[in-house]
Amino acid sequence: EDLVHTIGESAALGAAGLILWGGYEYTDSKETCLSVQETIQGLLGPYAFNVTSAAKLCSQSLCNSHGRCVRKTAESSFYLHMPEDSHKNYVINKGFKFVTSASSKLKTIMNMKNGFVCHCYYGWYGESCRSHFPNILSRKNKAPVTAFNLVVLLGMNLCVILTNFFLIPYYNVNFS
Repeated sequence: EDLVHTIGESAALGAAGLILWGGYEYTDSKETCLSVQETIQGLLGPYAFNVTSAAKLCSQSLCNSHGRCVRKTAESSFYLHMPEDSHKNYVINKGFKFVTSASSKLKTIMNMKNGFVCHCYYGWYGESCRSHFPNILSRKNKAPVTAFNLVVLLGMNLCVILTNFFLIPYYNVNFS
């Protein structure tokens, strides 16, 4: 359940990736290192592979491989999971893939259509990311876009700082 609420939730909200953070204590002894390996091989790895495969299927089916699937409603309970009757299969020169029946795959895609929309990759647009801006990918100078994003970021940070300084009351708390 923790994996669903972390990795699954992140993928369903359209995250491009995930960082698993840990300290040196995970590798400071053979026992802890083997424990991490067991977790990855036992629960974490297969779940991450399932979610990654479902995200790829959703991108291919809904977004023509030119976008990422994002929940229509952030609070909904739709997740990017492969069907329960699917299983991993090793394909030579391609690695592991999920294998599922055609009807199960179709049902999964229909559920994805009900719960997700496409967030198109840079240069692509439309409901299914079918169209692209022909000149946007070949632009040599992208500095104005970057400069605008920097101005927006700095402006947002300034707003947060000023809000904290002027609107949120300051309490002097003594913990001793």
